Amino acid sequence: MTNLGQIVVLLYGSSSRFTSVHVTLRSWYLPELLSQALTRWAADQDAGSVSVLRPATPQEGSVRAYFVQLWTSRASNWRYEVGHNEATPEHIVVVNGPHWWVSNARTHELTTNEGTSAPHPRPVAQLLEEQDPALAEMLDPYRIIPYLWLDPQETVIYLGREAIRVKGLPRAAVVPDASPALLRLGTSGYEFLVDAERGVLLRWDAYLDGQAFAGWELLNASFDIDIADNIFAIAPAPDTAIHRVTRPRPPQIAY
Repeated sequence: MTNLGQIVVLLYGSSSRFTSVHVTLRSWYLPELLSQALTRWAADQDAGSVSVLRPATPQEGSVRAYFVQLWTSRASNWRYEVGHNEATPEHIVVVNGPHWWVSNARTHELTTNEGTSAPHPRPVAQLLEEQDPALAEMLDPYRIIPYLWLDPQETVIYLGREAIRVKGLPRAAVVPDASPALLRLGTSGYEFLVDAERGVLLRWDAYLDGQAFAGWELLNASFDIDIADNIFAIAPAPDTAIHRVTRPRPPQIAY
């Protein structure tokens, strides 16, 4: 069985174990249980310091989810697709060297800094942290270590890859907008799979009293692959409205 020290080494060194990657990720949560977790967290805060907002008509038992595809090369290239349907992305973000593009399938608009005097964007890793911090932590999960008591379990096979199942119990308070994005407020524990070769997280589940209520899971993962040049480009449709802006980096897509 893998010991705790080996898990920590895997989690700390994951970002150095691949140069390119293509992954598909599903993010999901159960609204009713998420609301319960937030209520529990709010009850532990100082009186009057926080309030929990709930949907007007919560759909008990329904699963909310969205899908992400990511291609990235450490050089300076990055493509991020996100939507509620795995096969049809609603937004696409591409970074290729100094240029970036954001495509919105809903509004048929494309925003870009190409052809402007905008400064170069930040390094690829920083851009991913800004766009999707949870996915960035799945691929480079060292930030979770100080927040959890880690308990390695058995070795399993997931997506055809050897992985170590790990349980985690909260050891430090979760602070909104400051703690790792994978940590949910009010969670009683976590269970996740660490890739035995790369150290990335293949799956992550948050639990409330023994029941999983939110998580992220890779649906496929390929490392150190050749990525075609056309992946890091967008060819807009003829009816697309193009907006050229001088922003140094692409805007964040909220989901």
